[in-house]
Amino acid sequence: MLSWLHTYRADVAALVFNLSAFAAYRALHRRRSKADPGATLQSMQAATRATWVHEVLASGNGILGVQTLRNAIMASVFFASNTMFLVMGTLSLTADAGGLASTWASFDVGADGSAPFVQVKLLLLMLTLLASFFAFLNALRSFVHASVSIGSKSTDPQLVIAQIERGWRYQGLGVRGYYVSAPLVFWCFGVGWFVLATALAIATMHVFDDASSLHGIHDDSHS
Repeated sequence: MLSWLHTYRADVAALVFNLSAFAAYRALHRRRSKADPGATLQSMQAATRATWVHEVLASGNGILGVQTLRNAIMASVFFASNTMFLVMGTLSLTADAGGLASTWASFDVGADGSAPFVQVKLLLLMLTLLASFFAFLNALRSFVHASVSIGSKSTDPQLVIAQIERGWRYQGLGVRGYYVSAPLVFWCFGVGWFVLATALAIATMHVFDDASSLHGIHDDSHS
């Protein structure tokens, strides 16, 4: 075990950096959302969705609610189906890990072309994609339940809000799985690519999660 860690110490260190960076970003993001609900896109949209549910149920226009939720359902179906294609593609890569190891090693000066460790990288990639698939599947189920609930005039608005929010949380988790998967792909080309891709993935998430740019657009539209 110690010899294995010594041989792949750079890869292990990069993986620890990857996990720590994503965990730290998520923790800071949640703290920021609680401190200022208008600071992140997720918290802003959660408030908007709650208001929308109350307005739809008050108007009695359940058809509008069902049609709107249908778009969320179709998005979950799209993500889930495409994730399974990615899983099957990853499985096909494991069949020729030895050849791929020697090919990918040409991009990494310090690589040893070890086929077994490439299998480990592909396994982590496949597990991440599978986690995303089940997240999208649960999002789909939640949105379907919400579409039935919002069509009933006697439905408690808090129930519908809870179902919709659960769906968005699962869908958000699945999308974040994509952000985690991208660095894992680059890891096959070397540790340096892995670390760089991790930093770029987190920076990209921050751009999309930050609501300050939306505030700027809103202010410009009223100027």
